[in-house]
Amino acid sequence: MKHVRLFKTLLICFSVLFLLIYGGRIIYELNTPARGPGYGASPNATIDYAGSALSPSSLNVNYASERVYFTADTGAEQFIEQKYEKTADISTLSTDFDADSTKVYKIIDDNGALIQQENKSGLEGKRSMNLIIGVKPDNFEKVADQISKIGEIQSTNTTKTDRTAQYRQMIADRGKLEATKESYIALRSKGGSIYEMLQLEQSIIEIEGQILNQNVSLGDFSDENSLCTVNFSIAEKAAPKNNGRSFSAVLWSALMWSCLCYLAVMLFIALVFLSAMAVLFMTSFGKKWVKKLFSE
Repeated sequence: MKHVRLFKTLLICFSVLFLLIYGGRIIYELNTPARGPGYGASPNATIDYAGSALSPSSLNVNYASERVYFTADTGAEQFIEQKYEKTADISTLSTDFDADSTKVYKIIDDNGALIQQENKSGLEGKRSMNLIIGVKPDNFEKVADQISKIGEIQSTNTTKTDRTAQYRQMIADRGKLEATKESYIALRSKGGSIYEMLQLEQSIIEIEGQILNQNVSLGDFSDENSLCTVNFSIAEKAAPKNNGRSFSAVLWSALMWSCLCYLAVMLFIALVFLSAMAVLFMTSFGKKWVKKLFSE
């Protein structure tokens, strides 16, 4: 009878242990976000752009202008026309992708911003949208702040880079090209062989092309084209209903984990028991061996 009671007691203890492990794992599964299914692409690709192929380098970079005032040594107030590049990189997750996308477009329209590049990808439940938005400098902070409040913010970063030296160098380069063009035109009036005239005309055409390209690049710095950039990415995230999984899936996942954990615990207990038995056996055998040795 004692052996039966002991067996029942051990059975109850081991059953309770398994139920505790299983119950604890179910609670953990229900409160831990699911990975993979239910999530959109990675929230970073400018930052990663939510995994899309969008890249700011695929567009002309936006530039803006600002007057920076300072006091000269003479005491007179002067200013420098600063040319700069300002970019905000914002990445979010959304559990209501359609509604949040609509909010983004409304912010763009309300602030007179311009969508310069757009990419949408993925099926429902794993959709992502990536936008490169040109924003007027006066509205930049407002637009960046409003967009960063859409969905669940993952990352945000704002960078301002001075481009005044680059702008001045481009103007100087254009001046050199125009001077070279004028000197070639002056040479043309002096005459020469047909071959020399053809070579001279070819050189003039090439320089005119370089001047045209320089004018186009300088046009990006003009006040009329003055814009800052907002790189925005939003990825769809499963609504928090059992973290995007059915309750039966949670129970099954918890059961599999609990069985493995329970087997590991049983194996540990068995090893401890066998180790204890081995120690007792060795101790008993050692005592007998010592007693026999001394009795001889």
